[in-house]
Amino acid sequence: MKREPRDDEWWRGRVAVVTGASSGIGRATALALLQRGCRVAMIARSTDRLTSLAESWAERTLILAADVRDRELLQRQIRAAIEHWARVDLLVYSAGVLRIGLCDEFDESLQAMIETNTLGAAWATQAVVPTMRKERFGRIVYVSSVSGHIAPVGYAGYSMSKWALQALAQSVRCELHEWNVRVSVVSPYYVQTPMLEEELLAGPLPGFDPRAVLAPDVVAQAILRAARTGQREIILAPWTVRVGLVLGQILPAVQDSVMSRIGRALAEHRIRTRADASPGGMHRVMGEE
Repeated sequence: MKREPRDDEWWRGRVAVVTGASSGIGRATALALLQRGCRVAMIARSTDRLTSLAESWAERTLILAADVRDRELLQRQIRAAIEHWARVDLLVYSAGVLRIGLCDEFDESLQAMIETNTLGAAWATQAVVPTMRKERFGRIVYVSSVSGHIAPVGYAGYSMSKWALQALAQSVRCELHEWNVRVSVVSPYYVQTPMLEEELLAGPLPGFDPRAVLAPDVVAQAILRAARTGQREIILAPWTVRVGLVLGQILPAVQDSVMSRIGRALAEHRIRTRADASPGGMHRVMGEE
């Protein structure tokens, strides 16, 4: 009977590409992979904050600058990583931005969310799939959100982008199954990242519980678990939220009523402070997940 490799054996020598690696979940994931013996190509718009990781793990890191909205540049950088190490075993797409705003505050930031949170994931996937098919092995993990299942007041654009990510994951998962490429989604509750710090400035967040905020390394461990096992999705949220997601499928009208009530404070705050909002409408919240 073939022995199942231990966790450290399974990871050692793997090649990973991590987007949004300069902070938050992406940085924590890159570090966790390096600690397990992986080679990691770290992609971010600004590479300054990746220097310390590169100095500590120089022989097993690549630092690649790219804005994930730039399809040509992103794919060129991913191909550079593949050429450097001759393959890629894992793609972790954790780049993400968030703009909070009511529906009458939509502006160009809605496009930025779709391009960053969804289209960037599609472009990155397109770049790694040929090699994964050739090797008949691969793992793709998309960092989504609880907002990929439920759309709180003020989060319409963000939820649009994350729901679309769920659709991308399902289709790609089915397409690549016969090539032993597994596609997973990790959907956390609020995470202690620069994004959350800015998010809190927008107003009272719907359903926000500071006691349940996740540390980035907790999400990183879930990402590695999903990649290792090929699990379809891991939802990291308080039990009340997870139960609410299930009940919402059964009683959607009740869910709508509850979401309206808990989102009222944010809506009233946004309307009351409209005059002080940034030019163009939506509150300027930007950060990497």
